[in-house]
Amino acid sequence: MSTREIRGIVDSEYFNFLMENVNLNKKLLIDAHITANRHPNAFKFRSFEYLDARWVTLDDLKSIRNRCWVTLVNTIFTCEDINDFINFWIKSENDLMERLKITPANGVVLDTDIILKGIPNIKSEKLIPSAFFFLGNENQKKFSIGTLVLDHECRTVSFEVFERQEYFNDVVSSLKLKQKKIGLEKRKTEINIIEKEGLKNWNLYIRDQKIKETRLEKEAIETELNTIRNEFIRLGTSDHQ
Repeated sequence: MSTREIRGIVDSEYFNFLMENVNLNKKLLIDAHITANRHPNAFKFRSFEYLDARWVTLDDLKSIRNRCWVTLVNTIFTCEDINDFINFWIKSENDLMERLKITPANGVVLDTDIILKGIPNIKSEKLIPSAFFFLGNENQKKFSIGTLVLDHECRTVSFEVFERQEYFNDVVSSLKLKQKKIGLEKRKTEINIIEKEGLKNWNLYIRDQKIKETRLEKEAIETELNTIRNEFIRLGTSDHQ
């Protein structure tokens, strides 16, 4: 796949010319300040790099389909935007891109907790130690295993997806355990709330029985959580959250 490189300043007329005349199967690299409005072909090249991507929006990212490599430098994206995009990819039935590299907006400090908020993920020492793994929608996607690498020094976010195959079996197993762990911890929190409220409202006749029931359930949950933790160790994965 050959590359078409453009440098300098790209005005509306030149940008439209490029979008309408460069073969969409080429890799397009524009290291230039773009003064034009967006063009419908801007995200249809097989691979593309925009090194001044302040004009690219979150909706633009979500509109990409079946691309190879996408690089966006000097964007307006925040950690919350990146989290939004990952959640969109997880739920989407479409393959968006195989690899995405983003430099967020100036002044944005990469915050792992914000970027991965609400996203079940694990790390694997056996595969890519620096990557966070998570699962996407498996119904339609060809590439349903997602990874995220945060380079805090260079301020870059690298998102890459892979086909589900035997090589990733331990990761998939760990992620399903992680989802189960989240459900168990949620139920444990609910029980604590029930106990707290119950002590105020239960009468003496049922209080002892209710407390016994909830404590037995919490003990069963803790036993399951310990089993999951031991399985993480066996699989060589670590639990970020």
